[in-house]
Amino acid sequence: MALILAAGVVFLGAAGVGLGKYVVWKFKTTKVKTYSTEPSNRGSKKPFKWQEEEGEKAPTIYLSSAGNLVPRLEDAINVHFKKNKCSPPMEILINVLVDANPGKHPHDDQPIVEAVYDIVSGIPSRVPSNFSPAPSPSPSQVEKLGFRGSVISGRAYALFHHPGEIEDLIQRTLHGPPGTIFIVPGGNTFRLACSLEDHPKLWQALSKKVQSGEVMYVSFSAGTIMAGKSVEIARDPRCTEELKQWTAQGKEIPTQGLGLVRHTMRPHSQSNSSKKAKKDFQEKYKDEHPDGKDKDCSVLELEDGEAWFFYKPNTRTRL
Repeated sequence: MALILAAGVVFLGAAGVGLGKYVVWKFKTTKVKTYSTEPSNRGSKKPFKWQEEEGEKAPTIYLSSAGNLVPRLEDAINVHFKKNKCSPPMEILINVLVDANPGKHPHDDQPIVEAVYDIVSGIPSRVPSNFSPAPSPSPSQVEKLGFRGSVISGRAYALFHHPGEIEDLIQRTLHGPPGTIFIVPGGNTFRLACSLEDHPKLWQALSKKVQSGEVMYVSFSAGTIMAGKSVEIARDPRCTEELKQWTAQGKEIPTQGLGLVRHTMRPHSQSNSSKKAKKDFQEKYKDEHPDGKDKDCSVLELEDGEAWFFYKPNTRTRL
């Protein structure tokens, strides 16, 4: 059972992420803020214009390139809560799927998780390592988002080697309160794809709740590629020991993304290897579809420091 503390945040680590099951996340004494939410040079700085009648059923998807550069993430989360009519006091669920890189601590080594935590709770994560539970936010800290008295529950999942956690994650995704946030950090895209391929019920649940706007999808790098139509554009190795074990079982490494957006996503697009990955992907796709009728090879790029935000039908905003 998740450990939930009023007016604070306690993250629970799933087995397999170096924490042990149901271990309270404690923060390093020397922890400093490791992320920036400043808009990118090319990003929009205009307020998000959202009307209830046009956006209530639209997904809320935030796709970044680098986990430590998350432009206007606070504004995006605020839109998500407004769309779901969230008002304090309320329960907020934060689910983190760490399968792309389970070796990293879900909070201390993942700035994007730290950023979501700070934004939702209004509490800086620089607290003593022996301080548990997290302190209650002061009224001034939470006034901007207005989550006074809210209850926040976070849990990290590593399903590749611990599939027994899947039912808990499905339930929290399907039946969590409106305003739930689902974070998918970076790492090896193909490892992440294999993990989701093994759990089609989670795939379906996540797609359903994200498309309805009840669950916000937040990601960077591999998680961003996974949100698109295809993961073949990824430049990650497919010959790791874990993926060799996967193919030894007669399974193919999946190439399909979640399809939460209508494009194939290419983060880190400022690098030469990413530019080559895009070119190779499009050439291969055109070879496989010479009639040109299938236009699913559309690639949406973003550089480190940028993000794409989807929150209204048929609309995206570069941040």
